[in-house]
Amino acid sequence: MRAAREAADTGDSDAFGAALSEAFSVLDRAARKGAIPTGRADRTKRRLAALRPE
Repeated sequence: MRAAREAADTGDSDAFGAALSEAFSVLDRAARKGAIPTGRADRTKRRLAALRPE
């Protein structure tokens, strides 16, 4: 998730896409295993996606 935020700050959309995909996977896996609630995972994914550089 840090990599996605850093890529958004630099404006690198290719790096952001790759980091976002990895972050989504990590969040989904954590929610599936019960480490975090699914609502928190969804909220975090929405907030990360909103950072997409244009």
